[in-house]
Amino acid sequence: MTSAWPEREVKMDLSDFQREIQERYGEIDKTSGSFFLLSVLLEECGELATAIRRQQATAAEEVADVVFCALSIANLLEVDVDHLLQEKYLRRRFDEVTRVDRLSDVKRVWHNPVHAPCQNSSKSHRLFAPLI
Repeated sequence: MTSAWPEREVKMDLSDFQREIQERYGEIDKTSGSFFLLSVLLEECGELATAIRRQQATAAEEVADVVFCALSIANLLEVDVDHLLQEKYLRRRFDEVTRVDRLSDVKRVWHNPVHAPCQNSSKSHRLFAPLI
């Protein structure tokens, strides 16, 4: 493991951050295994959901915990997260990513949960209202 991070904030891109996590925690993550890391990720997601539902200031810290856990799993699976995020979410059209044509459709369905048909599918998918 490397030493503690410098006191000053250092700007990094996602690939650099993922690499740093690999250097610092890669060995312990291998020992822990993917199912353990998944259980930690799910626990952190639960803590994030609770913080959001209760409108707590700790939600920001929980987001960081979720990202950290997800990157740890990505390292274990040898996934280049930066590349995949760009391919999956930035190089595709909005409707290909969300399966809706307009943002107003998302707002309408989110605030009035119904069985909403998805584009490119004859099936309906249940969309749930927020847990607030």
